[in-house]
Amino acid sequence: MATTNITVRIEDSLLDQVDDYCKKNEITRSDLIRNSLLEKLREPELLQVSKDDIRGKIESLYKVLDINFETHKFIIAKGVKSISFAYELQDKNKQLIIRDAIGRIVKIISMV
Repeated sequence: MATTNITVRIEDSLLDQVDDYCKKNEITRSDLIRNSLLEKLREPELLQVSKDDIRGKIESLYKVLDINFETHKFIIAKGVKSISFAYELQDKNKQLIIRDAIGRIVKIISMV
């Protein structure tokens, strides 16, 4: 396995925190940086979310009459009225944001 040296620049104030962390966890700076980098690389850039995932999250909260995946809107039944909402995915598809008709955030749902 080939190895490559990587130089990391860090502010002195943060270096003290890094050293404290390394001392508490009995690891070297190199191990900390390597582990952090590998963990970040393994994390998917964008969470894969299907229409069924979105439908399931919304239907678990509301009595849904219709969901339009093209316009990102859905209609729910509330008593004898119907109410329209919009949804959007944020934070690399990890959060489903539900907004009312005038754009106020009603609910934030984790997709993880």
